[in-house]
Amino acid sequence: MKPECSRVLDSLGEPLPPELESHVATCEDCRAMTGGFDLLAAPGEVLAQSTTRGGSSRESSPRASPELLARRTPPEGASKDAALRASLERPSTEPPRETLARDVDHHASHELPSRETAGERPLRDSAPGTLHETLASEAAAHRFAYDTLARRPRARPWWHELLLLLGVHGAIAMTAVAGLAHGAWVANRADVPVVLGVGLLLTALLSSGAYVALAPRRRTVPWGGVIAVMLAVGATVVLSGSGVRTAPLLAGILGCAGTELAVTAVPLALTLVLLCRSAYHPVRALVAGLSAGGVSLLVLHLHCADGTTPHLLAGHVVPWLALGGVTLLLRSLLPTRSHAP
Repeated sequence: MKPECSRVLDSLGEPLPPELESHVATCEDCRAMTGGFDLLAAPGEVLAQSTTRGGSSRESSPRASPELLARRTPPEGASKDAALRASLERPSTEPPRETLARDVDHHASHELPSRETAGERPLRDSAPGTLHETLASEAAAHRFAYDTLARRPRARPWWHELLLLLGVHGAIAMTAVAGLAHGAWVANRADVPVVLGVGLLLTALLSSGAYVALAPRRRTVPWGGVIAVMLAVGATVVLSGSGVRTAPLLAGILGCAGTELAVTAVPLALTLVLLCRSAYHPVRALVAGLSAGGVSLLVLHLHCADGTTPHLLAGHVVPWLALGGVTLLLRSLLPTRSHAP
């Protein structure tokens, strides 16, 4: 699924900009999706537009018979109650969809305008094909929906996956801290309030990032807000260091970067699996990657005793940002199992 397809999905029911119109004209999946949505939203309008494009100025519904008109019209001299009762008892005048489609074909192929020009004939001839493609798209969408409901009749609440992801994040973080602890659970030499404050900030980061990535909302997450949060968290981690150097710069950077990649492997894998269960959104994928990387960033914040600015920037913050970019790239390459918003 391309990013343009996701934008078309978010814009269903609204006028599409010119660039999305050109994409829908060349994408078979988007044509099927928009055609089925239009028919489900207002099937009468689609059929009326198809009839107008076919060059017929008449109504697509069949004409009422004299007997039907006689049943609908109250006799002369009848009271207002009788007239109202007759109007309520008259049958529905809207014909079934198959009748409308058949009438559109009949008008488009047999009833030609008396002053038809050569340029109007191709447009008239293309109307039945357009209508048939739209109806076929609706049928395909219905079959897909029925098959999905047959496999899982009842949808699982979205917050079940959120709790699962947060549980894995917490379990991996505690396991890594316990495994890296050598006589002390917290090796950070900064002041206790600073260590506690940054730890709470990173915990809020991974929790809110998971929520934003999995919450079923139509409105997209703004890029500006995500970039502002990235810069704020990175600056906080770098500026909260103790300034104590415990190892050579290059060796410390490589050690912490390797630890960060190892700790993030399981949270990142689960995050990608859950992201593939919904439509692809670049901003949500980036936020999910930053949330998964926040697990290792929290572990390093508690475990690493090197508090110099170059080490924190190159060994902690830069790998964390790289994990967000890797998540965005991998999600764009992986197939989507469901196109739900």
